[in-house]
Amino acid sequence: MAAASDLHVDSVLSLITKQQDGFLYLRQIVNRLGENFKQILQSISSDDRLKTLQIRDNKTGMTILHIAAANSDTETVEMILDCVSEEERYILLSAQAWNQFTPIHFACLSDNSSLLDLMIRLFKEETRYKLLQITSASGSTPLHWSALRGHTQAISTIADSLTAQHLLHLLGITDDYGKTPLRRAQYGGKLAAADLLQDYQTKALIDVALQQADQTGSNSIQISLLYLQRLEFPRRPSTVFDYSFYGV
Repeated sequence: MAAASDLHVDSVLSLITKQQDGFLYLRQIVNRLGENFKQILQSISSDDRLKTLQIRDNKTGMTILHIAAANSDTETVEMILDCVSEEERYILLSAQAWNQFTPIHFACLSDNSSLLDLMIRLFKEETRYKLLQITSASGSTPLHWSALRGHTQAISTIADSLTAQHLLHLLGITDDYGKTPLRRAQYGGKLAAADLLQDYQTKALIDVALQQADQTGSNSIQISLLYLQRLEFPRRPSTVFDYSFYGV
């Protein structure tokens, strides 16, 4: 068989689709061609490009973008995202493997903030927020996994990318075990992550309170105090109690 780099674009696409395990062959081509694979993606139609990048591993349901994110392969992720439209980028980044992980979940597991930022920064805030709400099989958002692993850089990247209102909603999402990201960090003994999450929560609550005060002409201090009463406490618990979370 000729080297992948010698194959005509149509031949590459044909071999990918005809292989019994097209995903395995696709990985081999990407690994062999590297940056040159970008030229193949750019030279084919949008439909063929998306079909190629949506080829899944039969065992895990992972696409080539999932694999790159799981391996913290920023170069491959950037190469793929540079070749697709915003709509296609959303389709690829919202794709869930058999465990319901998106590529963004995998980026949070590796605590690669530059990779995570690369994945979400080009979207409008509303779309970014929508991507970050996608949950894995355990009902966990990317922020849950960042908190569970104690990955403070990933936490900051997510929190800094959202409006205060959207961040509060994301902080309030509970997984299938009834845990918010903050609770996940606390139960896992990730105190630095727990402190960071509570700092973001405090700031977001105050920001929302001030926005409400500006809109209604109310006393900003009184409204801020009311919002702060919704915080999850204790800050550094020796035993984590079951406090009810605020509603946003």
